[in-house]
Amino acid sequence: GMKKHDVIRTIKQWYQRRVAITAGQNNMVMCYVKSCHTLCATVYRPPGPDSPGFKSLLENLQSHIDEISESGTSPDIYITGDFNYPDWDWNQNSPEAGMETHGKYLAEFIDRNFLTQMVKNPT
Repeated sequence: GMKKHDVIRTIKQWYQRRVAITAGQNNMVMCYVKSCHTLCATVYRPPGPDSPGFKSLLENLQSHIDEISESGTSPDIYITGDFNYPDWDWNQNSPEAGMETHGKYLAEFIDRNFLTQMVKNPT
């Protein structure tokens, strides 16, 4: 049978990269699963109009996506988490009033990576 260290070694082979990032009070955990060319990330952005570090967190995530995409095909991307934009208009992909500066970075990131919001209501 398979021993614990064999399972751990097999799991490590599935992932090409695992990254945990903290920027200000923003956090992200990301992994890229090479065997299915899929990037999964979970992001937390604290509530409020100003979240120092959020832009650099998105830039860091984008650099990983760009590096993975150098092979010529973009990975499947799944991003979950809490962005704390309760009044975001997901149909228009636009930030709420008063959040335009930081919301702009998220809107540009969504557009650049052809992402689609699946949950349209506050959770």
